[in-house]
Amino acid sequence: MKQDSPPEFGSTESGSMRMYEVYHRLREDIISGRLPAGRKLRIETLKAEYGTGASPLREALSLLIPEGFVDRLENRGFRVSNVSREEFEDLNGMRCWMEGRALRSSIQRGGKDWEGKIVLALYWFSQAFPTHEDTREQAFERRRLHKEFHMALISECDSPILLHLCDQLHDKNARYRSLVDYCVPSERNYLEEHEMIVEAALRRDGDAAVDLLVQHYGRSGEQITAALKGDPPKSDGCESAA
Repeated sequence: MKQDSPPEFGSTESGSMRMYEVYHRLREDIISGRLPAGRKLRIETLKAEYGTGASPLREALSLLIPEGFVDRLENRGFRVSNVSREEFEDLNGMRCWMEGRALRSSIQRGGKDWEGKIVLALYWFSQAFPTHEDTREQAFERRRLHKEFHMALISECDSPILLHLCDQLHDKNARYRSLVDYCVPSERNYLEEHEMIVEAALRRDGDAAVDLLVQHYGRSGEQITAALKGDPPKSDGCESAA
């Protein structure tokens, strides 16, 4: 008997994999700032840039709309969503509130495995700290490790919904961090700020840990707000330190 179902399934599966590959590439390029806010996303141009067809691109762009990274323009295609001081302040405030709650709960509930997880996450992040010689690949890896560190801090909050929301807010905030060049000399000691949060968490001082986390995000918020007022220089690899 002729069996033609497997080829059809394989073709569909391959198309879905291609679409998600393009989705992740577009998402990372928007978060890193390679695709800047307001850029018109023309399908013909993107086909050449990403080496794919129109259908995977349209599907991938449609997935990015509810995440707030892409806008659909009526009868005019797509564009990268704009950034604004008002959105960032709202985003940063929600992030402080949600992660503060999740961190306090994790400190109360976390055991030795959680302590080891946050110490290890801090170590790997510290090894990937920015240098002027960074490549885009190194910057991508650092953003990944930075996210893993902050998500490890709150991983024992016992609320999958809260963790999912914090994960989403982290990525939206990472897009705003790309506006700041963290290779520029600064009075801030970024690694020390992360270390102090971990130290407070390990001694089970929830109040101090949450205060330090909020202060950490507040300092980054001041830099980002200042960048939103002007036209800051873009870094190809040195962003995402805070």
